Amino acid sequence: MGPVPPAGHEPAVSSWRTVNGMVTTLSPEELSPQRLDAVRRAEATLSAGPIAMDAVARTAARVANAPAGLVSLVGDEWDDFVGVHGVSDDLIRSPRIEVADSLCRNVVVSAAPVVIPDTLADPRSRDAAAVPDLAIGAYAGVPLRGRDDQVVGAICALASHARDWTPEQVAALTGVAETVSLLPGVAAVSAELTAGMLDPPPLLDALAEAFVAVDADGAVLAWNTAAEALFGWTLEEVVGRPLCEVVFPDAMEQVQEAVRESAADDRPGPRRRRTVWATTRSGDQRPIDATFSVVPGRHGPVTCVSMLDLSDRVTAEADASRQKSFLRALLDSMDTGVFAGDAHGRTLFANTALRRMLGVTDTTPLAESTVARNVLWHPDGTRLHPTEYPSAQAISGRHVRDLDLDLRIPGRPVRHLMINAEPIQVGDARLGAVVVLHDVTAQRRAQRLGACDLAVYRALLAAPTLEAVAPRLVEAVASALGWRRAELWLTDPVGDVLRPTASWVSDETGTGVPHQAPTGSLGADEDLPGAAWAAGAPVWIDDLTTTGLRAPDQRLRTGLAVPVGSADHVVGVLALYTDLPDPDQEAVIAHLAGIAAYLGQYLERCRTEELALQLARTKDEYLALVGHELRTPLTSIATYAQLLADSPDTWATDGPQLLAVIQRNTAVLMAIIDDLLDLAGLESGHIALEPVDVDFAALVRDRVETIGSAADAAGLTLSVDVPEALPLHGDPERLRQMLDNLLSNAVKYNRDGGSVTVRVTVRDATAVLTVADTGTGVPADEHGRLFQQFFRSAETQHSGMPGSGLGLVVTRTIVERHGGRITTTDNDPGLVVTVELPLGE
Repeated sequence: MGPVPPAGHEPAVSSWRTVNGMVTTLSPEELSPQRLDAVRRAEATLSAGPIAMDAVARTAARVANAPAGLVSLVGDEWDDFVGVHGVSDDLIRSPRIEVADSLCRNVVVSAAPVVIPDTLADPRSRDAAAVPDLAIGAYAGVPLRGRDDQVVGAICALASHARDWTPEQVAALTGVAETVSLLPGVAAVSAELTAGMLDPPPLLDALAEAFVAVDADGAVLAWNTAAEALFGWTLEEVVGRPLCEVVFPDAMEQVQEAVRESAADDRPGPRRRRTVWATTRSGDQRPIDATFSVVPGRHGPVTCVSMLDLSDRVTAEADASRQKSFLRALLDSMDTGVFAGDAHGRTLFANTALRRMLGVTDTTPLAESTVARNVLWHPDGTRLHPTEYPSAQAISGRHVRDLDLDLRIPGRPVRHLMINAEPIQVGDARLGAVVVLHDVTAQRRAQRLGACDLAVYRALLAAPTLEAVAPRLVEAVASALGWRRAELWLTDPVGDVLRPTASWVSDETGTGVPHQAPTGSLGADEDLPGAAWAAGAPVWIDDLTTTGLRAPDQRLRTGLAVPVGSADHVVGVLALYTDLPDPDQEAVIAHLAGIAAYLGQYLERCRTEELALQLARTKDEYLALVGHELRTPLTSIATYAQLLADSPDTWATDGPQLLAVIQRNTAVLMAIIDDLLDLAGLESGHIALEPVDVDFAALVRDRVETIGSAADAAGLTLSVDVPEALPLHGDPERLRQMLDNLLSNAVKYNRDGGSVTVRVTVRDATAVLTVADTGTGVPADEHGRLFQQFFRSAETQHSGMPGSGLGLVVTRTIVERHGGRITTTDNDPGLVVTVELPLGE
């Protein structure tokens, strides 16, 4: 509803038409001079009458059991409300709207009662501007007739929500309208009586409102019984005295101004309305609603003042205001969001907690759509159907309890809500709904974190290897925290870098999608995992774009990396990324540190178990060694020595051959003993390495040349791919021993006509040596045991080739003492042994 132009600036009259059943302007008959003259006469007589039209509007609302009522006079362009009750302050201050915006025009056009149970559904009202502007949900109006039976306006009742009107209520409204239609004649009699300064007639004394008439100077002319009861003064005591002096000493200027304006206006009817404080004879202060109107008198215009005691209303409003303030303070002190809306979805109330949830200020208007349609989602990431809105469910009569929904606001973390909703019901009418939103994000996260801890603990407890459990571990952690990406990196002690082990990525709804671990490696202080590794402590970055650290995805801005410790050193890093800031920084870091501790304990347990198993295997294999690898040559030596001792003739005939056998078996025993002593000394540290700067490439070429004759004798092709030079810091004697073991095995266990390929490359400050043969190979399930003491593969044992199972163990120990790593893979056929050695100083 737009601003109302001042009187005298009315727009031109439009022609009559209807839109979708709604009358937009009046018909020519309704614009006839006779009807408009009747409207003007009715306005003058009703305004000047002894009965306040606001009281009539209040009566109309009461008989229709409605919260609001109006007395309407419909002119050519304006619908003037000469009586109002239960309406907004804006309408009280400016009690008129354009006819094009009004519903009362339908009553004038039809000259019959107009009943609209639902203004939004009825074509006569759904497009009327008054419906949203005045919050009209239901309307009932009956014709108000003036002289010559002309329909001058309407007596109507209003409700803010859709409702039915009974025939009895419409009949009661009609009775009120018929009574008001009689008032113009009464007004004329009253004017004559007051103008003649006679005693108030019985009709005035019968009025419930206080009525006073004053002359142009403000002196009292008439004073009814209700005025005497209200103020305590009799007619005889006040006649001729200034009204302001008697009743309004504290509001003298306001009342005098209203009296002067009324007396100066020569048009009968226009009213001035003031709310002022009056003083009774006993000195009590009372709030008064005073209406000033002018009627012609014998000696000049007479100002009639109709006064309504507002004490009860002011007290009730003060009580209601206190209760409202108390309720608002109570609701604003709650951590739970509270929303109340009317039946049409308009917001009535939203407390501070709800505004904080939505990220809006206390002055930002909230619409029901803001609370439900745009930001509330199902936990599975689907939008709500309009019938699923909590307020819509409550307005339909359902009692909503413990509804799980997500609050998804762009640029903010998802919050988890538990929602209750109830209809606001008065009698049979539903006026709206109240929705209570509990933020249970912390509880849900705590539940997920507890489940995550249990899942990780169980997975690590039952996992055979870290590689088997790593994918499940990163998924559990990221899902529990609601972050978009998780990675596990493990340290490579050889290259002194981090290498990726597992990765998990989710989409916008939190659903995991298949993803391979990143490739490559990271050094200390390189990207987020490297920074945590170097610091040895958790690293949290709110916005990675403001640092030099890269994120796996440019959309992921927040990152956290926590080192995984085992014993006294870092063995890995857990890294997480998300696209939104997480306010629970301390809780997230604490949880991830706990997961890292679980993982570190798991790795330490694996190491301890591996050592225990290795010790047990060593004992068993040592007994096997004593029983076979040592006993066999010793038995041979003892037997041949006994033959030589028992038969002197044997010296002459078989002596040289027997001594050769003894010497060969002695060499076997010496080799086994040397390997055992080297192994024990290297593992215990009793044998110290003597590292120097050595050309590893030249060392490899030298050992290949040494094994060349054996390869030629076996009919093998020997290929070498080694750089010109490769400086490396190591013990040259032990490195030769390592190379001899690998090359001799590649030749010894090869096939006729096979090949041996030796290659040296550099990767991440690491020398990488590969020795590949095309021999018998090793079954896949035995690769992990090749470097255990005394182990010989089943294929080797079946072939009958001699060996103690110590060569590769010594080789592994030499490599590890140099800070390196040795692994094997299938060559199909044959075996590939890979040695990684840090270049060192």
